Amino acid sequence: MEKFGIDTAYIALDYYLPEDRTVPERLPNLLADACCLPIQSSSINTVICTELLEHIENDNLAMAEIARVTNKGELLIITLPGIHIPKHEKPPYQIDYRRYNQQYPIFILL
Repeated sequence: MEKFGIDTAYIALDYYLPEDRTVPERLPNLLADACCLPIQSSSINTVICTELLEHIENDNLAMAEIARVTNKGELLIITLPGIHIPKHEKPPYQIDYRRYNQQYPIFILL
């Protein structure tokens, strides 16, 4: 994948399954697996990851990949559902694997 231009304000990333008919008609400009991002290492200044990690079987692998593409010392914003948030899955395409709390935190080293 070629490097995004310096004038690129953002990269909208999503995971898409062709069989999933619930995906909006207007797709993001990059479709990829969060555990294997087609982005150069240390090339992103800010990552906003919202309500994603609970849907990934190996959330530690996804976090390692996010850390790989993010410039060291830059901004990472993550939102996660807590244990009191109801599941919001769309089986069989989108599964909720977990909820986060103090007993099951996520650790980030950037």
